[in-house]
Amino acid sequence: MKSQFANADEAAARKEEGDWNFGPIESAMSASGATLTTRNDGSIFFDGVAPAEDVYSLTLRLKPRRHTVLRIEALPAKFTDGKVGVGRNPRDPNFGLSKLEVELLSGQDHRLLKLTGSRADYSQNGWPVTAAFDGDTKTGWAVSPRQRE
Repeated sequence: MKSQFANADEAAARKEEGDWNFGPIESAMSASGATLTTRNDGSIFFDGVAPAEDVYSLTLRLKPRRHTVLRIEALPAKFTDGKVGVGRNPRDPNFGLSKLEVELLSGQDHRLLKLTGSRADYSQNGWPVTAAFDGDTKTGWAVSPRQRE
């Protein structure tokens, strides 16, 4: 039988996960023509062409309320060689997020939102998460040597 504390912990975890549920992904596209497949759990699987650089565009329908946080998770996936990693190249499964922009679309109007206060569970030496927001596409956020975790 579960304790009262275990039940409370489970209820809090379900509520927190619901707070991160942003709504459906309406579209996911790659400028290079890579295939982006939205899964039932809200994750996106990348397949097909894998150029050294690409631009991904996602359109999300947010629930009507105030939104203050954007969370990105780089989930490891199994490569054809049987190993896991977070990038698309089995020999170097890292990634570099060099520019992240969020645009608010409302009817025919749209505006670029300013993102501040970034943090990451881990950042590669010389590739801090703050570099994804500095406007310089030659810098960015990466996670080596922990890209297989």
